[in-house]
Amino acid sequence: MTMSIVHRITGGALYFGTLLVAWWLFAAATSERYFDFVDWIFGSGMEFSGFVSASKGIVGRVSDHPFVYTQAYVPEEPLGGDQGDEPSGDPSPTDDNSDDGR
Repeated sequence: MTMSIVHRITGGALYFGTLLVAWWLFAAATSERYFDFVDWIFGSGMEFSGFVSASKGIVGRVSDHPFVYTQAYVPEEPLGGDQGDEPSGDPSPTDDNSDDGR
């Protein structure tokens, strides 16, 4: 029964991935501007950190593949484009540029 559930989940993920590839190909066949938009969504400069691989416990009993998860950060401003390649100078959420003397 567990393998049936896992099979349905992975099948759904394959359908979703196929739709994404079809969307990307449709954008490539439509126009350069639309393709740039879709390509920006797929490669929007997300940063990944804190990879964790879980292969013990329930994951180890259900599958021989580890479950990997991570934290993702999406930048606030788009990469490149009409706004130039220079960053705006706004501090990122991890910067601590407080001038109040604390």
